[in-house]
Amino acid sequence: GGSVSYEAAVTATIIEGAIFLVLAVTGARYAIIRLIPEPVRVATPAAIGAFLAHLGLQTAEGIGAVVSDIATAVTLGGCPEDHRTKMVAYDQDCED
Repeated sequence: GGSVSYEAAVTATIIEGAIFLVLAVTGARYAIIRLIPEPVRVATPAAIGAFLAHLGLQTAEGIGAVVSDIATAVTLGGCPEDHRTKMVAYDQDCED
């Protein structure tokens, strides 16, 4: 486990819920949301989705489709030839 006790985590969750409830009932939550520019409100879910997809495509947490790169920070990961699935079964007719 972590360094935070179960009781402290539950207490923090209850306090956070109470604060959110007060903000929602008083209308302050809506006022705070309106302070955020619309492009930011629209782009945030897409950015979170892209971040989660990036995590899932990394080697440590996911399938290894993206890896680190010195020049561009990330790049497509390599897949060895023997692990690739052939899309088409090539025969003599396809060689021409």
